[in-house]
Amino acid sequence: YSGTSCETASTPASPTEMEKEKAEKTRDTMLNGVTDAKLKKKAKLLADAAISGKKVRKMSAKLTASDADTACSDYYVKAGLSSSLGACIATAASRRRSLAATTYDVSV
Repeated sequence: YSGTSCETASTPASPTEMEKEKAEKTRDTMLNGVTDAKLKKKAKLLADAAISGKKVRKMSAKLTASDADTACSDYYVKAGLSSSLGACIATAASRRRSLAATTYDVSV
């Protein structure tokens, strides 16, 4: 069929696309309330995984390091992971007698 009145209209977004957009807006609103950069990265990673339906694996260990950032980078190296694949939180678990070394609980 041909004619001037035969035009294709844009199709509305499918319910799945609308749900995804709503979930992303909710994620963004939630992330605006998080001030800690490391927690924000972790929250975004978990929210994005939930939105896309992907599974997330939590891994943790105790490591001795000079600071939290070093503990995280050491964990990624020892686990053979890229730091872009996760969010690392390292919290001081105990301090050794030497002031240069602290044991950290590291979770990725």
